[in-house]
Amino acid sequence: MRAIMETADKEQRSTTEAEGAKFDELRSQVGSLEKEIARYYEALTMSNVISRCGVRNSE
Repeated sequence: MRAIMETADKEQRSTTEAEGAKFDELRSQVGSLEKEIARYYEALTMSNVISRCGVRNSE
């Protein structure tokens, strides 16, 4: 993403349609990964809480 913006900046121009589309695609992928990371973190946190409470969890 940074390379796309740096290239356009270096060449003193706006991003092309293709660069913009690639940037948007990458931004979407980042958003999906952030959500997945948040789910894993939440599952880990909940698992730790459950363990401290002495509740057995099979999942």
